[in-house]
Amino acid sequence: MRLTARMARPQDARAIWEWRNDPVTRQNSLRSDPIAWKDHCEWFRQQLASPTTRLYVVEDQGGRPVAQVRYERLNHDLADVHITVAPGDRGRGVGTEALRMTMPLAVHSLQVRRVAATIKKRNETSLRAFLRVGFRLEERGLGDARCETVEESGFDSRCQVLYFDILMESVPQP
Repeated sequence: MRLTARMARPQDARAIWEWRNDPVTRQNSLRSDPIAWKDHCEWFRQQLASPTTRLYVVEDQGGRPVAQVRYERLNHDLADVHITVAPGDRGRGVGTEALRMTMPLAVHSLQVRRVAATIKKRNETSLRAFLRVGFRLEERGLGDARCETVEESGFDSRCQVLYFDILMESVPQP
């Protein structure tokens, strides 16, 4: 599978909104309510303008968008990552490859040493993708500090959330 990554552009807003509102995406998101177009447009504009966010669109060899990966620098050392794979492209390793190709770019660009992901325990597909690219469950520090049930943190479901962390030393340079 030959994929390429590029920075998101304003014309990507509709496709990313549709992916974010896909029923499987909503089920696996920490907040499962549908996202209104107006709210998405404001969020998307903020993401594109933010100096602490890198929003990548991953395309197949024909130039068709198949995923989006967003990195947000939380502090001098840590970025948070979120990924959405287009519904028709799931189950083919797109998520794994999208993470593998964008993480070095984001780590370098945002100048962080660590990348963290928050994944619902029942989201086994994402869990496998993150483990394949070298993430590990952080049992101390980030994991303990942020570990909580979804209900306690104000989210919409009682499932447990897993926290993952990867050190920059294991991320290849771009």
